[in-house]
Formats: sequence, structure tokens, C-alpha cells
Amino acid sequence: MAVLIRDPEFSGVAGAIATGILRGNRLRDWWNAFPPVDLRELPGSKPESRLQYFFSELPIDDVPTTISGCLQTSTFTRRATNAEPPVSLADWVSNNFLRQARWTNPDGTRGGFLYRPVMVLEAGSNEGAHRVDEDMDLKLGEIGTRYAWAVVRLDLLDYMKAIPVIGRYNRVLETLNREAGYMVIHPNFFHTPYPPPAGCVEEYCFAYSVSPWTVMPTIAAYGPGRFYAAFKQFRFYLMDDGTVAIEVLFLVAPRCQHVFNILGFDPVFHTVSAVDILTLRRTRVTERSHFAVDHYAMGHHARVHENLLNGMRRIWEETNWQPGDRQPASNSSSGR
Repeated sequence: MAVLIRDPEFSGVAGAIATGILRGNRLRDWWNAFPPVDLRELPGSKPESRLQYFFSELPIDDVPTTISGCLQTSTFTRRATNAEPPVSLADWVSNNFLRQARWTNPDGTRGGFLYRPVMVLEAGSNEGAHRVDEDMDLKLGEIGTRYAWAVVRLDLLDYMKAIPVIGRYNRVLETLNREAGYMVIHPNFFHTPYPPPAGCVEEYCFAYSVSPWTVMPTIAAYGPGRFYAAFKQFRFYLMDDGTVAIEVLFLVAPRCQHVFNILGFDPVFHTVSAVDILTLRRTRVTERSHFAVDHYAMGHHARVHENLLNGMRRIWEETNWQPGDRQPASNSSSGR
């Protein structure tokens, strides 16, 4: 059996997963309480792909903590013909999303999100979680039914491609992409009190929290595995005209404190601190630099999500979606 977690790491990863669930619940509860956040438009927003971000505060582990987030909605117009067999959007996402979120680009580079199962907790089990084969065919619909929760390793395959200017060298830089983390898919995260948009006839929602465990060494100090707490939620809407709208929410706390970690040195914020001292702390360079870094980080995460959904454009636009047997008001996204 090919497993991604080695024996010496198992207990440490298991502890990080438990922590990730607790912190993910905290972020989810905070967002579901309708916090008064000031959503601002990110550059590049357009009607079919609206990008927004915010900065705020919340308590985690009874400690006041900064938080940042991005919210984006992508819209895909129906182009399928009636000759194609009808498919329920909720059923398709539930059964196929984890496998279909990756592909090979025309230039041979990998694209999208690579989700590989690493650990599951069987529903009703008294024996605890166990490792699984990375090629296991895990389905979102099994979370909350067959499994109490599941953990996948997420590799952001075209993370470099989403970086402006640098992204044009994605083919060369792909080998340097070391962005990966363990995501806990939990049924607690599969629902939301936020109503669907007007005209929605079917909805599906799933989400996961990021475990605070570094999968592999990297010079980046801010990303999967290095977040203290992070939460990502996908909501899929089938509209009455056949259009598919997909909303992605990403929350991370605290805000970025270090950009790089090169033998303990961060060339970004350490340089900013030096400039702040040399200017007698009268230029607000620290505050402005932190805002600029956080603003860029939220924009980058939004571009990564946009690349993912655009890469799956053929699925969203050329499939003849139709509502399933479940009613939107019953929250078909519960996974239970």
C-alpha cells in the first residue's frame, strides 16, 4: 500500500489534524456569525469572476488574532445541448470533484489541485484513524456517512503559474513548487447559514481546514502547513438558466507575519524592520508593508482558485446539469 505519511510522522500528523479541526471550527463559527467585515474589490475583478478580500480580528485559543480572507465567485454559462445525458451538479461534485480538480496543461505542466487521501476515521469506529492508500477513490459524499472525517494531502500544482510575471516561466519553475499541506475534510464544515443567490435551484457545499503540519521543507514561511489556522469552503450553485456559479471562501489567521524563512532570515520583513529603525519609526513603513504583503497574498490565493476553476471550465460549461432529487432548502451539501 502506498501511503504518504511515514510511521515516525503518524502521531505528530494525527495531533496536527485534531488541532486543525478545532481551529477550522473556530474560523467557520466566526464567519457563520456574519461578522461585520469590509469586503474590498481585488484588482482583476470582473462580472464573471468577482474577487474580494478583507482584514479583521477574532479570538483564537482566547487570544486576539488578526485574520484575512478572500471571497470570490466565478460564473460559467451553460453551453451543453439537450442531447447530452442530464447530470445532477451536487451528485457530480460529491462523486468526482476530488479526482477531477487536476489535469495536464498543453505544455506538459500539471495544473489544478492534486488531492490524495492520507488518513480516514471510519464512522462509529473505536479504533481511531488509520492511513489509507494515496490512490484510494475518496468521494466527498462519503464524508459524514462512511467516514467521520478524512484527510487529504493537497498539492497546489500551478501555484507558480498564478504569480504575475513569474507565472510565464511556470514550465521551468514547476519543479520548485513545494506548496503542499494536509487538509481535514469534516462534515461540520459542509453547511452554511448564508443563503444561496436568487434563482438557485441546486446547491452543494464542502470545506476543509488546514492542519498545522509542514509536509516538506520550503523557504516560504506563509502557506499550507505554515498557517496557524486556515479554512477553505467551496459552494456550487446551479441556477435556473443552467448557469453554474462557484463561490470560494478562504480564511487564514493570523495575517502574514513572515514571507520567507531562509535559515531564520526573512529578507522582506527583516529589511522592513531595518528601514523602520533607520527612519526613526516615523514613516509607517512597517504598517504599509504588512498591508501590501497581505493584499498581495490574498490576491495570489484568489488567482490560484481562479486558475483551478478556469482549468475545469469545460466541465462547468459543457455538461447538461439538472437538479437532483434533493431540495436546496434541505442543504444538499450536508454530506450526511
